Amino acid sequence: MTGGSARQKQICGVVPVLAAPLTTDLCVDETMLDREIGWLVDSGARWLAIGFGSEIGSLDPQEARRLERCTAAARGAARVVGNVGQASTVSSTLRRLDLAVDAGADAVMLHPTDERGRGSGAVAAEIASIAAVSPVPLVVQDAPQHTGVNLTVEDLGVLAGCDGIAALKIEPPDAVAKIRAVSERRTMMSAPILAGRGAVQLHREVRAGAEGTMPGAGLFPEIARVFRFSIEGKWQQAVGEWSRLAPLMLIGERSFKDFVQLQKTILTSRGVFQNDLISEAMGSRDAGMSYEVECLLDAIEVW
Repeated sequence: MTGGSARQKQICGVVPVLAAPLTTDLCVDETMLDREIGWLVDSGARWLAIGFGSEIGSLDPQEARRLERCTAAARGAARVVGNVGQASTVSSTLRRLDLAVDAGADAVMLHPTDERGRGSGAVAAEIASIAAVSPVPLVVQDAPQHTGVNLTVEDLGVLAGCDGIAALKIEPPDAVAKIRAVSERRTMMSAPILAGRGAVQLHREVRAGAEGTMPGAGLFPEIARVFRFSIEGKWQQAVGEWSRLAPLMLIGERSFKDFVQLQKTILTSRGVFQNDLISEAMGSRDAGMSYEVECLLDAIEVW
């Protein structure tokens, strides 16, 4: 990822966020992780991301690092977007970035924090200074419902033009409006906008200016089709494909825990995972939700 034009260092398209497969003692299951990565790459993924949906904030720190290392080792032809939280100082954030690179990350998704109460403008300015010296390109995550930091449209517009920014992942509750507003401020060389939140509004987000999305891994091939139809302007096909998936994606909107378990239940139904266990910090697995998802999969024949 060194050298070349700014555009070559950008990330767009559909980038699945890995689900973290767990053993019965809630450790990362490397065999299932290898299977998940192989399935995603065979299905067309060129980037794989580690994010909140990978339970990166819920796993034991040692297991989270192992997830990153094992992903990099098994990625095959794909590249890896690691995950780092902004620290209280630039130097501390850079140390975290170095650790992610040492684990094999080709880019890093950075989620902002504001431990000192400086406001979003100061947080964004610090992210810009970090990106300028980061060892790998950054994906800036705007998810205030998870981070507590609401980057403004102006903040994101400035960051889109900064060196070292590979993409903006914009996924607040009202994502479509914010994506549209930021898109109107972009230039040809600005970083692309990625949507998120499980791709529940993907066709509308593409209309608003998104050039990709970071959904959960469970429905990656189907979401990739929605994106392809949307980016080609084939709205009837895009909405038709999306409408089959909507009942499942809406389950993931109920809570973050449901989103995480949804991905694992789908991957289990596909034969990629052997179970849909979630980390202890996420709470107990909801057997009723898994049954609900399995019934929907049978009813709508997703694949």
